Amino acid sequence: MENTKTTVTETKTAITVANGAENMLCVETKLGMLVAYPSKDPAHPGIYIDLKREGIPYSALIALIEYTDDDGDTETGDDLPAEIVSRTWGNAMADEYTDKVSVKNIEAFFTTED
Repeated sequence: MENTKTTVTETKTAITVANGAENMLCVETKLGMLVAYPSKDPAHPGIYIDLKREGIPYSALIALIEYTDDDGDTETGDDLPAEIVSRTWGNAMADEYTDKVSVKNIEAFFTTED
């Protein structure tokens, strides 16, 4: 998937993408501003979260939460069912995400009565 293979150079230009997004949520923290904005991949709708610091023209990609229906199992090569995944960049200098977590029991959550 193209939007999960972000290079450090692409990450440094992410603030330009964020500035062009119509729907942004910004939260100030002691480490900088967290900026959440929609991904532009219609096949994998999701939300990016970057960390932006004042005076720095680029931002660090922190996380991507997205819908996917075409991730494959790298061990078996089998297709996996549609899911919501969280991809996190645990190393700000890494080109690839370091962790992927699939949200489990979505259907059960929405069919369980209170």
